Amino acid sequence: MIAFLWDESANEDVLRAWRHDMPNCDVLTVHEAQLSGVSDDEIADWARAHDRVIVTQDRTTMPGVVVRRIRSGQFVPGIVVMDLTQLSPGAAAEELALIAEASLPGELANRVVFLPLR
Repeated sequence: MIAFLWDESANEDVLRAWRHDMPNCDVLTVHEAQLSGVSDDEIADWARAHDRVIVTQDRTTMPGVVVRRIRSGQFVPGIVVMDLTQLSPGAAAEELALIAEASLPGELANRVVFLPLR
């Protein structure tokens, strides 16, 4: 199963719904990882060191950090970017569950995935 790191910018309602619908999902918040308030670069470094896909609602800075790393040839476990202007928290939780259940470990490496899924 894929391990995820929940960014501070990501909606907590989505996280609660995801954990309710999929209690065995391996998702850790930046707060639980003691990363609250650190830079996006530090979060990306931690995610890489712990092989966790970042889940964020930040559509500007965090994807930029990840894309720069991918382009420079660095390994990135992956990132999922949610757009809650286009789907509800419940629908986002369903799509995250689908990604978690249908993806193999390493399958999201060096990829940027946008929700809603297209």
